[in-house]
Amino acid sequence: MTHSAQTGFGDLEDWYAQSLGRRYLSRCWEVIAPLLVPLAEQEVLDAGCGAGHYSELLAQGGALVQGTDTDVQLLERARRRVPAGRFRAASINALPYADESFDTVLCCNVLEFVPDPAGALRELRRVARDRGVICVLNRDSPWGWQQQFARPFTDHPYYQGQFFDRERLKTLALASGWQVEQIRGTVFFPPVPVEFFLDWLENLPWLETPGGCWVASLRRC
Repeated sequence: MTHSAQTGFGDLEDWYAQSLGRRYLSRCWEVIAPLLVPLAEQEVLDAGCGAGHYSELLAQGGALVQGTDTDVQLLERARRRVPAGRFRAASINALPYADESFDTVLCCNVLEFVPDPAGALRELRRVARDRGVICVLNRDSPWGWQQQFARPFTDHPYYQGQFFDRERLKTLALASGWQVEQIRGTVFFPPVPVEFFLDWLENLPWLETPGGCWVASLRRC
């Protein structure tokens, strides 16, 4: 979901403005936020920040936010969304920061869309002093099934990404030098862009839908 406008992710802002995107962001943040405590006055990098939706939530929690993305147009939106933040155009595989520059690194829906996610995880570890929180889309969920079904019929880069299963996320994180504290699922509703159906589907007690995202809490070894 976060990448370069030249590769087709210029619709990111519009997606998060819709009911499906708003609910997706809310459910991810419900799981991510407790992993970031304490947040006030912490130096946090939002790697692959896109238009700054997570950066805004970080700033609201009192974090000192910096962000990177390869898309300069989305970075301009992030700057408007978080005026106190510092944003730079950069690849997640070559971050322009010294070792251990940040208390925490946050990376949401980026690793699915980069050629070398293991290298990105190593780079995130390099610039982190303490911890990392990673969010990736789950291959074995309605979100992953929809992506795989639609892939042959569209050239949108979202449908060309490589979603994760839990074991792949854990294996890559460990191989990149992180300690994995926990991996939790979230987004327990399918990618249906109709709010009425989202309310209904999310609250069915008998529906055991696999979470659309994995959220990993990592510590720097």
